[in-house]
Amino acid sequence: MLQLYDKGRMIETRDPREVMMHVGRFLAHNDVAQAHKILEQASGKIGTVAAWNTLIRHAMEKHHPVRALRFYNDMKKRGVKPDSYTYSHLLSGFASQPDPKPVYTTEALKIYDHLCNKNEAIEPDIIHTNALLSVCLKCGDMDEAWKIISQLPDAGPGSPDVTTYTIFIRGLSRKGDESIDDGKRAWAGILSRWANGDLRIDEYLVNAYLEMLSSATSPSHWREVFVVANQMYGIQLPAAFVEQNPLLPLPSRKHHSDDERPIPDDFTLGILLRTAEKLKDFRMANHTWNEITTTHRVTAGPIPVHLYLRCASICHAGAEAARMLENPPRRVELTEWNYVMGLKACVTSGGPQASYSNAHQIFTAAEKDNKVGLLVARTFLLVALTSMDAGIIKRALLRIEKFVKPSNLNSWRETSKDLPRDRAEAAKTFVGTLKKAIFWDRLYWGRYQEARWMDKFREVKKTLRAWDELSQAEELAEDGMGEYAAQGRENVEIFAAAEPKEKRSKIRSEAERRDPEVRLPKVTADTRPKGKKSKIQTEAERRSPEVRLPKVMAELRRFSQKQRQSFVNSL
Repeated sequence: MLQLYDKGRMIETRDPREVMMHVGRFLAHNDVAQAHKILEQASGKIGTVAAWNTLIRHAMEKHHPVRALRFYNDMKKRGVKPDSYTYSHLLSGFASQPDPKPVYTTEALKIYDHLCNKNEAIEPDIIHTNALLSVCLKCGDMDEAWKIISQLPDAGPGSPDVTTYTIFIRGLSRKGDESIDDGKRAWAGILSRWANGDLRIDEYLVNAYLEMLSSATSPSHWREVFVVANQMYGIQLPAAFVEQNPLLPLPSRKHHSDDERPIPDDFTLGILLRTAEKLKDFRMANHTWNEITTTHRVTAGPIPVHLYLRCASICHAGAEAARMLENPPRRVELTEWNYVMGLKACVTSGGPQASYSNAHQIFTAAEKDNKVGLLVARTFLLVALTSMDAGIIKRALLRIEKFVKPSNLNSWRETSKDLPRDRAEAAKTFVGTLKKAIFWDRLYWGRYQEARWMDKFREVKKTLRAWDELSQAEELAEDGMGEYAAQGRENVEIFAAAEPKEKRSKIRSEAERRDPEVRLPKVTADTRPKGKKSKIQTEAERRSPEVRLPKVMAELRRFSQKQRQSFVNSL
């Protein structure tokens, strides 16, 4: 019977699973020291290798590889022999670290050498080899990766599987053009083994090879992406493309089976669309989209939709972008940025009327989807401005008129947080585009229309300027100024006492408007600091400006840029 002490409480057990349960309970509360202490007591008395594996895996998941190595060495010193899972947790843990370092490769090679040469009870598995290969490739050690691949047998136990080649080719894709030839040689060997029936090829391996070719800088490699997609997936290509790029036949297999070809997926569609974007060939992108989503019945997700619209924007395919946004794939929730990309596709897509017509369709779809925001309205105006037609510009302004009310602008402030652009920059570009449209030199307004639009423009500028002030207040709160509400009375007294009398009421109203929970006190003779302590501090500050300056600067960080400048000017 084993006696363990769990925080002063004695536990008697013979079951290794109970020990593992206690270790897991402490690790769930991140109490690593207590879990380690229990294993120190139990090691050598009952089987604890599974509990040690749990401790090592926890350290790797928390990104503490040095701690995991310490546990690994400690378990060996205490007579606990590592099993297959121990080596797997260590090697895969090194590969999963967010900051790869060369020392990880060195330690992983030592662990793998111990597995192969010093632990006769365990046979190395291809899972361990794949984990070691991931470490080498993630740390950028290609020489060691090639050495590992070359030492593997061609067939039988321990031979490379589909995961091995997938990891290797994905590692080559990070090297760019210098590794394309190595990847092609590896792909030739993969096809040879596949034809002999020694290897199964899945979509992950084919996608890794397509991604490697797409990462190159040569258009010939980009076109080869579609040739390989036709060879492995059976995706039909346009006749004009086939005339210039001969197709490759699928190697004949000795043992035919039902899984002759892998099946393309959503990720395959994304790679082909990204490659078509590099070629600036929207016809190929549109053909690939229809072929995969219709013939192969692949349901496109949000990423392929975004890539399709981005390719359309680069190639100025406004009509196709409008059709996509009016009838998106099912289970895809469009974002405001999708509509922005679609509107960008309408810029100079055909004549002025055709461009505006496509943009109007997209804008109407965004309005129905409640996605008309700051950049959608700005890009819609930009399409009208590029037409250089005063009539189209006036129609575009009248179309967005109801969206430039202050109430709608305030609602835009919340939706613009999801855009991949700074909110202040987006507001600034919108004001500039709106100004160009309203004051277009060949645009003539009626008697009262010009005054009305002038008022609207002033309202827009005023509202968007308020955004900037609110953003500054939010930045101050995010920088650790959450104590402002609790210490508001003391801080504002110091700040307001330094301000001229005519500015104090303005400071008070600004602070109350930004944070209604903080009611700033009026600084009077009764509320000013009194007593001997404050007098002594004032004397010390008066004698030494170095004592006063850090305190003043610390207090100034709690206020907006405008208030800080006002205080500096009053000194």
